[in-house]
Amino acid sequence: MKTTQGELRETLNAEIQAEYGSLVLKNLAIGVYSIDEKRHCVFINAAALSMLGFEKNEVLGRDQHQLFHCHRPDGSAYPNSECPIFKTVEDGVFRETEETFIRKSGESFPVKLTVTPIKQGDDLLGAVISFFDITKQKAIEQHMHNLNHLAADRAKTEAQLRLYAKVFEHSREGITITDADAAIISVNHSFSQLTGYREDEVIGQNPRILSSGRHDKDFYDQMWKEITTNGHWRGEIWNRRKDGSVYAEWLSVSRIVDVCGEVTNYIGIFGDITERKSAQDAVREAENKFRSLFERSQDAMMTINPLTGFFSSGNPAAIKLFGVANQEEFIKLSLCQVSPEYQLDGQRSEAKIKEMINIASHQVSHLFEWTHMRLDKREFPATVLMNMMEILGEQVIQATVRDITEQKKAEEAKLEAQQLQRGVIDFLPDATFVIDCNGVVLAWNKAIEVMTGVKAQDMIGKGNYEYALPFYNRRMPVLIDLARDFDAKGVKHYKSISWRHRGILVGESFAPYLPAGKAILWANASVFRDSKGEIIAAIETIRDITEQKVAEEQIQRLAYFDDLTGLPNRTLLMESANETINHARDNNEPLTLIFLDLDHFKNVNDTLGHRVGDKLLARVAERLKSSLRVQDTVFRLGGDEFIILVRDTASEGAANIAEKLLNEYTKPFNIEGHELTITPSIGIAVYPKDGQDLDTLYKCADIAMYFTKQGGRNSYRFFMPDMKEHSVRQLELENALRRALERQELQLYYQPQIAPQGEKFIGVEALLRWQHPKFGMVSPLEFIPLAEESGLILPIGEWVLQTSVNQMKVWMMQGLPIRNMAVNLSAVQFRQKNLPQLVIQLLNKAGLPAKYLELELTESVAMKEPESAVAMLDSLHDYGIRIAIDDFGTGYSSLSYLKRFRVNKLKIDQSFVRNIGTNMGDEVIIEAIISLAKSLNLRTLAEGVETEQQLDFLRKRGCEEIQGYYYSQPMPAKDISKWLEKHFTI
Repeated sequence: MKTTQGELRETLNAEIQAEYGSLVLKNLAIGVYSIDEKRHCVFINAAALSMLGFEKNEVLGRDQHQLFHCHRPDGSAYPNSECPIFKTVEDGVFRETEETFIRKSGESFPVKLTVTPIKQGDDLLGAVISFFDITKQKAIEQHMHNLNHLAADRAKTEAQLRLYAKVFEHSREGITITDADAAIISVNHSFSQLTGYREDEVIGQNPRILSSGRHDKDFYDQMWKEITTNGHWRGEIWNRRKDGSVYAEWLSVSRIVDVCGEVTNYIGIFGDITERKSAQDAVREAENKFRSLFERSQDAMMTINPLTGFFSSGNPAAIKLFGVANQEEFIKLSLCQVSPEYQLDGQRSEAKIKEMINIASHQVSHLFEWTHMRLDKREFPATVLMNMMEILGEQVIQATVRDITEQKKAEEAKLEAQQLQRGVIDFLPDATFVIDCNGVVLAWNKAIEVMTGVKAQDMIGKGNYEYALPFYNRRMPVLIDLARDFDAKGVKHYKSISWRHRGILVGESFAPYLPAGKAILWANASVFRDSKGEIIAAIETIRDITEQKVAEEQIQRLAYFDDLTGLPNRTLLMESANETINHARDNNEPLTLIFLDLDHFKNVNDTLGHRVGDKLLARVAERLKSSLRVQDTVFRLGGDEFIILVRDTASEGAANIAEKLLNEYTKPFNIEGHELTITPSIGIAVYPKDGQDLDTLYKCADIAMYFTKQGGRNSYRFFMPDMKEHSVRQLELENALRRALERQELQLYYQPQIAPQGEKFIGVEALLRWQHPKFGMVSPLEFIPLAEESGLILPIGEWVLQTSVNQMKVWMMQGLPIRNMAVNLSAVQFRQKNLPQLVIQLLNKAGLPAKYLELELTESVAMKEPESAVAMLDSLHDYGIRIAIDDFGTGYSSLSYLKRFRVNKLKIDQSFVRNIGTNMGDEVIIEAIISLAKSLNLRTLAEGVETEQQLDFLRKRGCEEIQGYYYSQPMPAKDISKWLEKHFTI
């Protein structure tokens, strides 16, 4: 069916709108992602990835609820049934709400989100979710809440400020206050006493004036890094007084921020610790340090009246932990009020609190676990460290409380994992047991019960495992013991023993005392260590490998002989050839290597099938053996290639053998009613003239055989030195090409295709390249004919198709605006009857719609068998695959057939484009091709465009697409996105 111009415009507009919508989604500042009906993520934009901290490939195809929406802010599970996103996918109702998402780092953050259902008719296909981070909005709301309490606290704050001023003036420690730029704005009297500087001498100065020079730049960099990161730094430092004397001081530097988080000041507190002054000064300094630690500690710290159990103070972490609004509310609480009525052991909290305080009063410190309760009645496990101490002459209990909810969860998870491991061990097919560091059995699975006849209940919790293993006969060391404490003497009991990766000891042994009889056993043992490297357990796995050993012996016999013909194989050739060559050298005897390859054997397989082909190979092998002497050996290399080692025979004798073989193969073979005549091509290399090792002789005979084939086949040739000079490269290339796919030497480069009207990016053409480790980048003009001649073009062509459609799918998933992937077809590929099915299979495997693939075939290929070409093109077109005629104008085309070809595009050959501006005849041909394409409603693409003049000529004549170095050379797939970002808006 022809496509009208209106339909083309609609399609183009739809694609533009789709690309525009994609660009908008990708560049939105808010996060957007979509899910399918199974709630798997199918799209996510950059803003969403940035907020969540994920890479795209970590999100696409994953359940978004499990990935970043599965917990509430408090860490509790968030059931699917309560999730608004899940509800919308179920009932199709639009929703707008506030939720909490979880970043990849584990950090949660509040979001405002909308969930819009995606419908097609009455079917729900999924949903689109848009969201943005409302952390700042929540912070502002909290700030407004805090302002309501500001007035009430103002009087108290003023009193505290007066107190702080008093402390500042009378502190024994030197105190320095700087502005945000670290310029000193105030120092106290102690500062002047300790440093010798008056206040007016340091105002406006940087504290570096006290630097002693004893610390390097890294020391100060680390200091400021901690201040910037943690808000404070404490440590000892050497400084210099005004009089030049150096002294050691204890220094604490803290960062002061305003309500918006901006740094306003830095406070430095220091004391001369060169000579300790007095016990009172030391106690006061310790109290100040404790107060600083108390206020800034990340752990909840508080002081408690030991008589009443009420709090007398609490640091910010404590206030936050128990969910209290401020310090004033905190000191109204007692330990009983932040504890449930009963503890986990059943004791009443009130009575147990008195017991804990009493213990702490009579010990240096008391550490215990406790169940606490927040003001909202939520309970949590904690560790509590109580110390009795004196503050300002009064005895108080100082307590440090740490929430261990996550630790408990981890312990429970570890316990569950251990239980799961024991369950897994029980169901392992191999006999397995586990012991602890004392040799007590921890696990004894069902398989070892069957092997030994000893039940688990008779073993677990006991240490007599060595007597329960009858195949050790009580005299052999158990492998698990060797793993725990390696004993070299014990190794002799094992057929083989070795250390494997990660400290696994592996060995084999003969077991004559199994209940089932004698057996060969394979075992491995390893140990588990704790964080200190101490052994805590060991595991041994035992397997009966008797049948495996029997099979290995059979495999060993088969390893040296060809299964089809019974001839020695390549492996035996490699091992025995050196011995044969050494014998010839030691006895000064000649030796001949004959390389025999069957002519056109592939035709037998292709026409009569592999079964007939295999039977023919077996009969060929029989005839070969019957034609040779007893001392001569024939080997099958594989396929239709054979090697014959002829002992004590020089050139003349080798020629006689070759003639005999040629005569033998004039007789036909009768196989399944078919009379088959197969001829050989023979190459001969003679030791020591042509080579003194197998590899050299083999290569020389192979080259001679190749020249035999080029000379008409069914003959033989001796290797000559000039053969190597003329054919080494071609032979090496052909041989290397056979392994190029396997060795991943082939790669695809991609050249952009541009619409010159509006400079719009359309797609790319996949171009095959071969990077060989020896020959470098081999030209396609050199290796493509080799591939077609050798039949390698089919697997290579399939690889090119598969790689290109897979890459196209990757680019589409990345959101790149690539809508066309052009791939060249060879004549051999185009003649494949199953080509359409193969292409569709590869497209389906990649998940790529057919409309994005464009297959290119040359004009000469299409016209070689035009009727067959029409049928093939119709089939490809019916699948939705677009077709382009490559190198148009260089061959011979029938316009009648061209009209019948269901193609979409004509590609103007670069031989015409190259002469734009210099050859009027080529310009006329280009204009004619463009005009012809328009009349047939086909698009045109010009190849090899390199100059502005060529581009301008083609644009003015209405050529829709351009390809060439003017825009870009072919490039690897990894460079396409960078090229697009540089030249086009994505």
